[in-house]
Amino acid sequence: MAGMIVWSIGGNLEWTLNGVKCRTGYVYQKNTKNLATVCSSYGQVHGKLYKSLFGQDPSPDVVATGYAWMNGTLRTNSGVFNNVSVYHDHSKAASPEEEKL
Repeated sequence: MAGMIVWSIGGNLEWTLNGVKCRTGYVYQKNTKNLATVCSSYGQVHGKLYKSLFGQDPSPDVVATGYAWMNGTLRTNSGVFNNVSVYHDHSKAASPEEEKL
């Protein structure tokens, strides 16, 4: 199971992208088996997850936190989301504040 919390896109706290209406804190998760047919240029899991929801790869102005459940353990690493925005410290791991959420 992989998931993401989307905080903003393009600096907006409410947005509609390809017919999907969201606001800050939008949570989306999906069984990774259901992502096998999705092709994304960004990462192996979270890029596919984002594309399965919005129909396009994430742009640089997406602020999100990626996570996954692996063998019953929550993992908060994401090369797609957790290290690419000015709101992150360029580590794949989510910040302690994000992990609390």
